[in-house]
Amino acid sequence: MSCRNDMLKFDLEEQTLAVINGPPVTDRPLCCQIIQAEAKDGAVGFSVLSYPRLQMWQGIMNIPGVATWVMWKTIEMNNILGLPPQIQAGWRGFETILGYSEDTYAIFIYVDTSVYMVQLKSMQSKRLHKTIYINDYHPLTGFYSPGKLVAAPTFGAPTRHPRKKT
Repeated sequence: MSCRNDMLKFDLEEQTLAVINGPPVTDRPLCCQIIQAEAKDGAVGFSVLSYPRLQMWQGIMNIPGVATWVMWKTIEMNNILGLPPQIQAGWRGFETILGYSEDTYAIFIYVDTSVYMVQLKSMQSKRLHKTIYINDYHPLTGFYSPGKLVAAPTFGAPTRHPRKKT
């Protein structure tokens, strides 16, 4: 398997793992991120940050192991509000996609020693922090209700107990 052209696909329903062909732009592994597209037909999204552009591809699984990839959208980074002038002017340094939030349709990118959250629908960005360390980001968008979870004595399944009022 070539890490530049192929992808692993895990089917949750069938519990199977397969190697599928990737889009034709997977030759820059550090700047790529698999995302789930909004399509209801099970299409897979794949984005590539090739600065100053963000390319978004959509893959449709027609035959097991064979994906048809089409360019879905190209975003010019200078059209994203909130990026500093040197980034909008096409400053060239190290850049990569750090993560994706499916719930908020936002990507996290590292450009010019800063981490930005970019809202793909509104085309606005927010600088989160400056850092020299590059880490993956795993956005958390859900929380459970307050209370304690304890093991049930009979079955071992978690049981919720209400919080005591003080």
